[in-house]
Amino acid sequence: MKTLVGQLLIAVPQLLDPNFRQTVVLIVRHNDEGAVGLVLNRQAPLKFNTVWEKLCNEPCPLEAPLYVGGPCGGPLMALHQIPDQSEIEVLPELYFTSDIQQIREVLEQQADPLRLFGGYAGWGPGQLEDELNAGGWHVHAAEPAQIFAANDALWESLIRGMRGKSQLADWLGIKHIPPAPWLN
Repeated sequence: MKTLVGQLLIAVPQLLDPNFRQTVVLIVRHNDEGAVGLVLNRQAPLKFNTVWEKLCNEPCPLEAPLYVGGPCGGPLMALHQIPDQSEIEVLPELYFTSDIQQIREVLEQQADPLRLFGGYAGWGPGQLEDELNAGGWHVHAAEPAQIFAANDALWESLIRGMRGKSQLADWLGIKHIPPAPWLN
């Protein structure tokens, strides 16, 4: 099995599951036991510092957005560039941790860039491969700039980039993919 660690899963426009519709997921773990990913383009309604202060009963050293990493509950998680505070190297110079003490160290070091998550996307053995074979996701190489950039339009820009210049939408000058294109 070829690992997908460090790859982006880009939801196809026809994917209707509300947990993953128009999402971009970075795969941080993938092996025979399944896969773990983080949704990059779904910001949570709460700021990270609010969650940190409630969870740890201590002030948070920085104010940052929190992202909904997926529909599965779990610990706080971080993507950053500090190798000593990591569990997994996802890409060269991109690290993942869910260890609260490592996250505390990352916060104290005022790491920049930094992306913080609550929740994750998880797949059991063979489940992600089945979804890929069914055509539910596009797979695309991840770049750190995509992971740490403002991600409001990440899904749309990646889908548009994959379509190429010979598509009818480009010929007609269509610039926006609606949230539910099948309803138009």
